[in-house]
Amino acid sequence: MRALVASTVLFFALTTIVARAAPTPAPEPEPTMNAQELNQRLKEAIEHHSALPTPLLPSKPEHVEFVVETNKKGQVARVRSGKESQDAMFNAMTYGNALQTFIRTEDGRAIAGTYRLSYDYSPDTKNVQRSVDLIQAGGVNPDAIGAVDDMAKINAHKEMEDYAAWKAAIAKEHAAKPHASPTPSPART
Repeated sequence: MRALVASTVLFFALTTIVARAAPTPAPEPEPTMNAQELNQRLKEAIEHHSALPTPLLPSKPEHVEFVVETNKKGQVARVRSGKESQDAMFNAMTYGNALQTFIRTEDGRAIAGTYRLSYDYSPDTKNVQRSVDLIQAGGVNPDAIGAVDDMAKINAHKEMEDYAAWKAAIAKEHAAKPHASPTPSPART
């Protein structure tokens, strides 16, 4: 009989502990509208707003040149020099494109070397023509990291520093909050 009572008490104690340990599910928010109403509101919102604004394109022909170095993968490792146009936005876009360029032969091989990238904009067709000319094969570091990879490494390092600073600020804020002191427990005898 004592064993039955002990096992029953143990069973209720365990189920109480498990019930307390199990997290209570968060109440789900009530939907404020059905899918048909939501789709209708979204369609109305789109009708009242125009599409993305048309970028301001140059009104005259533009020409930009960059001399770049590539590594053995064909990635642009750095821009050695450049000739700008009169349009600062066009210069910035072509510079960004030059940094992201992979230069390969028609059969897919990469030749580490120095290249000239030329960008020509025609206001009549609103197209940019890019041409690539090999200036010199070799004469560069074939194992150089690509410019985009280098910027990604710098960005990742900056993100890690920002994350560490954020964690330190959270820890400092947490340490500054007053904490309840533990209540003394009666001495056991």
